[in-house]
Amino acid sequence: MSVPVVGRIAEVGLNANTRAPVEFADAVELHFRKSGRHARLVMIPSIRTWQIRVAPRPDDPRLGAWRDGRLTEYPEELIELCEYEPRAAQLPSGQWIPGYVPYSLDELGVTGLVNWLEQADLWSGRGEVNSMAEGVALQRRRQQEAQEKAKRQIRDAAVDRAKDRRRSVLKIPFLPVSINLRRPAQTPAGGN
Repeated sequence: MSVPVVGRIAEVGLNANTRAPVEFADAVELHFRKSGRHARLVMIPSIRTWQIRVAPRPDDPRLGAWRDGRLTEYPEELIELCEYEPRAAQLPSGQWIPGYVPYSLDELGVTGLVNWLEQADLWSGRGEVNSMAEGVALQRRRQQEAQEKAKRQIRDAAVDRAKDRRRSVLKIPFLPVSINLRRPAQTPAGGN
């Protein structure tokens, strides 16, 4: 039984000729057309991720510099559809290494792609940051906060484990309410 491949991406056999499904390509183009630019969605097979290539506006000074020959490379903005994961891959030794994990367009969906673009768009005025430098600083601050949080959690877990081990070695019973274990149990008044 064959499965129809209408608008779906086959993860196996990605190459430079792999085209984005029309609904995703249109969503990307329409999103950037609002700010007077054009964009296209292309597959980068070497890193197995989708990339949005955003052309500059016609009045962009970088485009003029390229036309005059002062720039050798066409000045387009490149946006990879991926996110940073601290546990992206596991080595045979069991150690986790960080890296960037690409989004699957099937899992993201057209609406998810548009929402992701609007949240991360630096030109719309609704983005999280106002410049690339602010974005890098924000990412570094978040990574530092995450590392500090992880250290605190590791320390708290070690302290809790040491307390439990102490109770076990010294045979201290763990009771949430202090009671006297030496007295016999009392029945409540009026009870059976």
